[in-house]
Amino acid sequence: MSPQKPADFLAQGWTPMMAQYLALRARVEAEHPGALLLYRIGEFYELLGCDAEAAAPALGLALTSRGRSPDGRPIPLAGVPAGALDAHLPRLLAAGWKVAIGEEGAEAAPIAARCGRPGKALRARTISRVLTPGTAVEALDPLAPTPLAVVTPTEVAWCDAATGALFVESGEAEAILARLAPAEVVETPSDALSALRDYLARTTGAAQHLAPARRMDGAAFLDMDVPTRRALEVTRTLSGARKGSLLHAIDVCVTPAGRRALATDLSGPLTDVARINARLDRVAALVADEEGRGALRARLREAPDMARTLGRLAAGRWAPADLLALRNGLITAGAVCSVVYAAPPLAEAFEGLLRDLAAGPSLAPLAQALKEGVAEDGAIAPGFAPALDAARGAQERAEAEVAGLQAAWRTQTGIARLRVAENVALGHFVEVPARVAGPLMAPGSGFTHRQTLAGAVRFTRPELVAVSQVLADARARAAGAEREAQAVLVARALDQAQGVRRVAEALARLDVAAGLADIAARKNWSRPVVEDSAAFVLEGARHPVLDGPDFVANDCDLARMTLVTGPNMGGKSTFLRQAALITILAQAGAFVPAHAAKIGVADRLFARVGSADDLAAGRSTFLVEMEEVAAILRNATARSLVILDEIGRGTATFDGLAIAWACLEALAQNAAPRALLSTHYHELTALPFVANRHMAAEADGEGLRFLYKAEDGPASGSFGLVAARLAGVPEDVLARARGILGALESGAPIPPRY
Repeated sequence: MSPQKPADFLAQGWTPMMAQYLALRARVEAEHPGALLLYRIGEFYELLGCDAEAAAPALGLALTSRGRSPDGRPIPLAGVPAGALDAHLPRLLAAGWKVAIGEEGAEAAPIAARCGRPGKALRARTISRVLTPGTAVEALDPLAPTPLAVVTPTEVAWCDAATGALFVESGEAEAILARLAPAEVVETPSDALSALRDYLARTTGAAQHLAPARRMDGAAFLDMDVPTRRALEVTRTLSGARKGSLLHAIDVCVTPAGRRALATDLSGPLTDVARINARLDRVAALVADEEGRGALRARLREAPDMARTLGRLAAGRWAPADLLALRNGLITAGAVCSVVYAAPPLAEAFEGLLRDLAAGPSLAPLAQALKEGVAEDGAIAPGFAPALDAARGAQERAEAEVAGLQAAWRTQTGIARLRVAENVALGHFVEVPARVAGPLMAPGSGFTHRQTLAGAVRFTRPELVAVSQVLADARARAAGAEREAQAVLVARALDQAQGVRRVAEALARLDVAAGLADIAARKNWSRPVVEDSAAFVLEGARHPVLDGPDFVANDCDLARMTLVTGPNMGGKSTFLRQAALITILAQAGAFVPAHAAKIGVADRLFARVGSADDLAAGRSTFLVEMEEVAAILRNATARSLVILDEIGRGTATFDGLAIAWACLEALAQNAAPRALLSTHYHELTALPFVANRHMAAEADGEGLRFLYKAEDGPASGSFGLVAARLAGVPEDVLARARGILGALESGAPIPPRY
């Protein structure tokens, strides 16, 4: 069934403007289901009806109304100024909306020509583009990748539309999506890559800007499911903030592309020892060369976001500033090469990246053309396009003639404040203060009155009309010639897109390595030994987010499943988390907060730290915990790292102890992964296959002083009542609790309180 046309809505009693809108809205819904329509009316983009009601909260706009429906109801309206569109689009995309942009055309035809009845002229409107969370190339958060993923049960094709990067990845779709955290997911029963290209063609009108697809294996990355990522706060805290996450703690990159690359590295640590050590070699070389590191970071600060610049060029959404950015990016790449080549150890460590950075002779003509053709303000430079130079010359001569006319008329009239100006409505005009305008109003003055304002009067003259037309023609020719010259440079850049992408990726990887080296040098972090083994030994390890001069370092050796006991608030969860975060850092190719570390590469990392429920789905804290533990028991291998905080705590004591006991046995007997667990069930410390550690604490009067030191052996008690006192539980309640505890421990009946 074809969408309704304007005439259909006119027949229902809608106004011509609303008939046009509703017809366009029907077409959007047919071609892009669920998309909002931002409809250009004058200097505003307007959302009407249900779209306004749905989108206003995300935009922080108050609802108003525009006219009424045929049955008399107000039509909800929310609008944004055209100049502020790019500031509002990211909010809609971040909220998961698709957005269709309805633009006014230059043509204005009678409504009868389109709607079937006489009426006033309306500008034709068409859908200029459709933006979705995973296909937008503009109005983006510079620090956040926005992947689009197309999923089949065994394969995921995904791209970063903003940069053109394209990948096809085999493996478990759920694991791949957990790593990517895509901005948009599309499911398909057919070939994922073809479906992705089709989707881009439908939404953006083009998919040709994508790079050739690179094939990847999901097993190349450390597998972390969504609960693990959330519990460890890898890139976002539990509240969704960047600040406080592992990423925020180590991100000192100086370019947007480098910061996005670092986020990608932490989301997908590697499992290949050679690749990990190649990254560590680069960081180590920069840690050892403070002067070279400083010079490199200073140069990298000058690098624009070339990857996204190229994406806008390829998608046809570029501005002149993008050509300037591309020019400056290639210049910066050359300067960075010089810095790295000046230090032989750096040149050796970065040999592969330097090849990409130099990009060989293929990019030299493009770099030279951009250098010659793009001026510092982003305009086409003089001498690059002869037709543009000629048009600019004519424009300058006409502007000089206008200036000459102004000077001559000031002399002729004796009015020093006479000026020649222009606006859209009148074109060029002569303006004088109202109090001296009388002589120019007189017949025979040569001036023709055009407009009277409160304090000024405006006139024209035949010679001004003539030179104004010459100037307008020259400007139009200059604008056209400049667009043609820019289009030539854009085409040349796209011809070398692969080389430009390599340069952009190399700059980003250099930025990541230099940033990690800076953190390592300033915080005295060390290079981990990463190997293909089951080793996990940390000496003097600290939490990477909490690391500071007062942080208590601890050792950790997971040769056996290790059980950690100790008082609440004593540091058990921190001890567990830091082991997991150090693993992520090491396999991402970063130095770690420890005096020494030896880590056998993990294939999967499971972390259950803290509690959470899912009330909206009817799942309690305990049910969520059991589902996550079940996933560990099914999927952990001997190469996995398992972090479990207080398993079984969400139910009755004996039930929880029984479940925890059985789960530990199953882990030890079946997969036997490296495992670090905390518990308040002291009965578990007697299991023969566990090594026991405890977080030390000292009695301090009636209180407790936490030492935050992991020591061998189980804790001597739970200290629950002490923790309750520290939390501010009233003394009478604590006294009652001590009495109940004594009765429970002795088997005596609990005396009634009332």
